[in-house]
Amino acid sequence: MKSGRYFIGNGIRGSDLIRYAFLVFLYLCLYSIVKAGGKDFKEDKNAVHILEGLPADFPKFKITVSNNPDPDYLFLGVTSANNPYIMILDNNGRPIFYKRTPSGTYDFKVQPNGLLTYYDMKSGCYYAMDSTYAVVDSFKCENGYTTDIHELRLLPNGHALLIGRDTRTMDLSKTISGGSTHASVIGNVIQELDKNKNVVFQWLCWDHLDITDSYYDLTQSTIDFTHANSIDIDDDGNLIVSFRNLQEIDKIDRETGNIIWRFGGKKSQFKLLNDSLGFSWQHAARKLTNGNIILFDNGCKRQPALMSFSRAVEYKLNTQSNTAEMVWQFRNTPDIYSIGLGYAQRLNNGNTLIGWGAALPTVTEVRPDGTKSFEISFQENIYSYRAYRFPWKGKVSPSNVNKNKLAEFSLSQNFPNPFNSKTVINYQLATGSYVKLKVYNSLGKEVAILVNGNKPAGKYSVTFGSSILSNGVYFYRLNAGAFVSTRKMMILK
Repeated sequence: MKSGRYFIGNGIRGSDLIRYAFLVFLYLCLYSIVKAGGKDFKEDKNAVHILEGLPADFPKFKITVSNNPDPDYLFLGVTSANNPYIMILDNNGRPIFYKRTPSGTYDFKVQPNGLLTYYDMKSGCYYAMDSTYAVVDSFKCENGYTTDIHELRLLPNGHALLIGRDTRTMDLSKTISGGSTHASVIGNVIQELDKNKNVVFQWLCWDHLDITDSYYDLTQSTIDFTHANSIDIDDDGNLIVSFRNLQEIDKIDRETGNIIWRFGGKKSQFKLLNDSLGFSWQHAARKLTNGNIILFDNGCKRQPALMSFSRAVEYKLNTQSNTAEMVWQFRNTPDIYSIGLGYAQRLNNGNTLIGWGAALPTVTEVRPDGTKSFEISFQENIYSYRAYRFPWKGKVSPSNVNKNKLAEFSLSQNFPNPFNSKTVINYQLATGSYVKLKVYNSLGKEVAILVNGNKPAGKYSVTFGSSILSNGVYFYRLNAGAFVSTRKMMILK
């Protein structure tokens, strides 16, 4: 059934009673079909689905294909800062859960342990929610590295795999013609954390990859060297990592950190079979149960330019003959081109779910023969980093979500501000955390410690007195687990 394509006239004219009866009958039939497919939907002239009771800024969408799709739910996370929602939709487009987040979100999915996780741009970390949608944990890279947006994998042993970012200043003038003497080069770190968030494995790109392997313009002042965007675990426990800016997929030994093989890019060890194009600027390599690798091929910068299109593609790798045979692909007609983001997931029913990333449609589900069973599109300029299907048994009533739960960490503006002798600072913790709340002067010198210790989840108020401080601007900073926030206040006596 195709949804969002029913148009009923507002009036019926003519004296022909039979024609009138037929039109009334047709109207009732079509009305019953629409109601069966989603009784809470209204339709506007653009056939965009608007669900009653949703917030005004909830991303609008339309379902254009629905023909016996996989029954699992859709998991989407909107990257836009204007409509930052995570959501779980059924095949009629009804949200069984949605949540507005403080900023754009990435990689909203179900982990093997049943937790829901997503990356929050504002906090710079991953949050984990239980089946009641309460935030119960957070994850970030350790050892001073910035947590990357692309991937969090929670493992059966309770460990976590994350991608981090490591920026270094490098002199490339002697390596690259036109290279900067003070280039800011962004590389990647891969970390495995144990249950206590201790680093038990760390891999640095600088130790194993040459910067000249990158397809990024190395004459720029800022260079995104590797751009790791996915981690998967091979059957032998080693890692399969996608590096977009190297245009390659690498298998990495989880004990030694050595690269076992490289597929794609300038130093590929595999000869392509049945694929004259190869993949470029890809996202999200995944090992399938049949031993093959599926990925989302963004297809950027192919030559000639008219060959720039995106697709989902599956390869069979033979590490004995060093061949990579393309055994399946889906290329839409007409072509869809997504310059960034994207994902391909092989479903339990044999279909493939394709999240088109920075393009429309948003999601397409296709059968092995390439026919479509489902397609949904957000409105223009609203994108989901990835799209997944998972079975889910959490709460199904959005109206009850987080009614009595603290969904986020936050630090409020002090009141009054400016102040003379005393002011109140409020903050809240989504989970129990080790909390530091400190005050600094305009030179960055610490002048007061207001909180320094473990606190359970909850809302807190702290009174700060200024008797020993002079007039001026001060800053107060909250550190709670992975959450960090700073605000400005002023003393006027």
